[in-house]
Amino acid sequence: MSDLNYDPVDILNIPLEKNNNAGAATIREYLTQLLLVLWNEGESFNGEKPFGSSGWEHEILLPLVRFGYVKGEIDENEYIKDIDVDAANELIFSAILCLGQ
Repeated sequence: MSDLNYDPVDILNIPLEKNNNAGAATIREYLTQLLLVLWNEGESFNGEKPFGSSGWEHEILLPLVRFGYVKGEIDENEYIKDIDVDAANELIFSAILCLGQ
């Protein structure tokens, strides 16, 4: 575990790019859409391309870096060049657990 002290609700409320594959405005909406797709598709769920294209994690990780929640670097094409994956995962795990409270 890292020493990150962010409220999971703040993570859930981080805005996303408007053109994300889930059509979600926030990380909360994105995770909700992901769970709905998982449930709807059941055993046919494609974890590599849940919304039809790969790289879906990028749509959540990019704003974590952009808004300074995790250390990382974004290139000129809006791709993540570097990211503290452990810290990012910790934040997303805490946000997912918060959805269940």
